[in-house]
Amino acid sequence: MRRPIASVVIPAYNEEAVIGRALQAVTAAALPGPLEIVVAANGCTDRTVERARAFPGVHVLDLRRPGKTVALNAGDACASA
Repeated sequence: MRRPIASVVIPAYNEEAVIGRALQAVTAAALPGPLEIVVAANGCTDRTVERARAFPGVHVLDLRRPGKTVALNAGDACASA
């Protein structure tokens, strides 16, 4: 795969009910060219991680420590564009 032209970082805490819709919307609205999507699940106690991993090509970080700042920093560190 070519280097992505953009990265999207999605911090997620217990978003099992909506993460699928969010990822569908991001992939449907993707720019022409490779798009990198990183879901930074932070301290989730539901099935957010499993649901996000069901989307091909999505990088999913399963962070044990909760906190939006933790998720954003980890997602930014993982993103390449």
